[in-house]
Amino acid sequence: MKVSTDPSIDAARLQEATLIIDQVLDALWMERGVSDNTLAAYRSDMVKCAEWLAAQGIHLHRRVMLF
Repeated sequence: MKVSTDPSIDAARLQEATLIIDQVLDALWMERGVSDNTLAAYRSDMVKCAEWLAAQGIHLHRRVMLF
């Protein structure tokens, strides 16, 4: 798998990952009523994970299935 060295492509992929993360967090909030602090902690962890995956050449939009 080829890793992109173009920062604009990586930024676009991270922005797309952020949209996916937002969808997951919205679903958690709506279905389970988790607190704002919990959502913030989950967001931080998920963004760090998405950044690490992107650095490995793995992009969140290719790996996540929302159900």
